[in-house]
Amino acid sequence: ACGISDDILSDTWTFNGLNWSPAGSIQSRGAAPMSFHAGLGKSVLYSGYGTNSQTMEFDGSAWSDVSASLGSVTPPVYFWHSTAYDAPRGRLVLFGGTDYDGTVSNQTWTFNGSAWSQQAVGGPSARTRSALVADTTRNVLVLFGGGLSLAAAIDRLADRNRNMQRDFESQSAAARSDVEAERNRLATLMS
Repeated sequence: ACGISDDILSDTWTFNGLNWSPAGSIQSRGAAPMSFHAGLGKSVLYSGYGTNSQTMEFDGSAWSDVSASLGSVTPPVYFWHSTAYDAPRGRLVLFGGTDYDGTVSNQTWTFNGSAWSQQAVGGPSARTRSALVADTTRNVLVLFGGGLSLAAAIDRLADRNRNMQRDFESQSAAARSDVEAERNRLATLMS
């Protein structure tokens, strides 16, 4: 229903510039961005498809579920949301995403390392699957692209698949017609 395969993984890997190495696992989840929180010295992962409202921290070798220590104020369960670390303000920013009902969000949340808080700010329209990155030269976060609707994206893929199938079938019909014409030509020559 959400457009994500049930074949989601739970493994974690680190890359040292030359090689990838396994680094543990947590509950399987998909479409869950992770960003490094320099104030904590850890990577932070929030929620994702296949999970509940869960804040996880990764210290480079092990995961910790810090959800219980954060209290009851957390973002809704999202997947395909965007996160980036806002260094000048010392917080992780989460924007947008999709919930399990397929509703797309335009909410902005921040995580200071000990609590989440929703920000009452104007801004971009609701979107999912966008990119969020820190521009450290100008001390701003930059949000790019995304989709307005998960269902629309799935419908576009389904339409593309139907068009490809129809093209294949029409090419096959044309090929069958060519083979039949050649068979008839050869039969005429042999008679």
